[in-house]
Amino acid sequence: MKCSAVLLSPGSQEGRNPSFLDVYGETILEIAFRNAKKAFKRTLVVAEDYKTQKEYEKIVDCDVVVDMSEEKSVLSRLNTGLRVCGTDYAFITTSAMPLIDQKAVELMKSKIDGQEYDSVVPRIGNSLELLHSIYRAKTVSKSLEAGEGDLSYNLETALTKMNTLFIPESEFSELDSSLSSFFKVRSEIDYQTLKNRYRKKTYRNRLKKASRISSEIIAEIETENTAYYRVPGTEKSHEVVLNKRKDMWSCDCRYFTMRGNYCSHILASQKKREKDAE
Repeated sequence: MKCSAVLLSPGSQEGRNPSFLDVYGETILEIAFRNAKKAFKRTLVVAEDYKTQKEYEKIVDCDVVVDMSEEKSVLSRLNTGLRVCGTDYAFITTSAMPLIDQKAVELMKSKIDGQEYDSVVPRIGNSLELLHSIYRAKTVSKSLEAGEGDLSYNLETALTKMNTLFIPESEFSELDSSLSSFFKVRSEIDYQTLKNRYRKKTYRNRLKKASRISSEIIAEIETENTAYYRVPGTEKSHEVVLNKRKDMWSCDCRYFTMRGNYCSHILASQKKREKDAE
């Protein structure tokens, strides 16, 4: 069974697109894309307009297509993804659901193998997770197109006209009791919850990297008020500056702009400074 992942742009929510929100150096779209790649050989993104398409192409290394319909809704973007995915089935989700769990996806795939289901849809609580489902691309797309112009016709209506399997919450909770794969970023509270989830893990990873690179740091200049360090990076070196008067560190990398954790370059410079002071 050939299946690709399709990440739909969620559009603006509370005046901003969740795809671009930063979580310790990664956008939410990047997190969703990275997790989708673990479960699928091909992933594509559907944007609502050309401007958003260009912004997405700067972030992810995959095909980004534009919803050309006049409607410009999540449903029209879903249909666009089904039409261009290039595989028999498509796992449809939104980049505002970045914690795609490979085990949850494999469970859904296993339900289709050897069966003739047109769609496999999780039922979490009393809700159908239509944007965390696997659809037979051509069948569902044709059904949606048949209902165009009928305002009462939606995806849930389309599913009643085809062979659909609804998977109960219990099967997913056996794999992950927190049901993290179904977590949605819809508000500032959701955004902060996601950041808190990544904070400890990010800090541990940065400490490990800091330990690796601290011996390669060059202490360039130190004045009465300021100390400058040159730190090796993945693609280029970075300048770390210590304002001794205010006891404040800064770095020219993009990761420094995040609140909550210092980047690995600053952590490594701190290690070197402590060692030099011994």
